[in-house]
Amino acid sequence: MIKVFFFGRLRETLNASSIDISDLSELATVDKVRIHLSKSYGPIWEEALNQSNIVISVNQVVVSAETAIQDGDELAFFPPMTGG
Repeated sequence: MIKVFFFGRLRETLNASSIDISDLSELATVDKVRIHLSKSYGPIWEEALNQSNIVISVNQVVVSAETAIQDGDELAFFPPMTGG
């Protein structure tokens, strides 16, 4: 099982702070998890999770979409960061 967290504007848009995914048989990478969530939860999720500048972390380390996912990992999606 992995735990997926959503932060900031993503949490508000998706109306979810976290979800658990127990069946990882088809979800070997961060990108495959993102695609699974987009297809499973509908167009709002697809639009929110397919932003080109979204930040993704696994076990609190920023990673790329090709990063492998393993049982017990924590995956997090962050909206694009802005600053001034």
